[in-house]
Amino acid sequence: MNIGDKVTIRKDLKVKKWYGNDDFTKEMQKFKGREAIVTHITTNGFYLDIDNQNWTWTKEMFEK
Repeated sequence: MNIGDKVTIRKDLKVKKWYGNDDFTKEMQKFKGREAIVTHITTNGFYLDIDNQNWTWTKEMFEK
């Protein structure tokens, strides 16, 4: 995955469940099923353009 890639956040994510190196929080729920653009890459995951880069997302949280 690279900066600028378009991803779709999975609709079946569960709050407080870990996906790869990070957990899915209740604040992230409103983004399920939405498309986003990767803006930054860290060792823990990815930052996206749709959430003001507030949360780290992992590849396991995206549709294939």
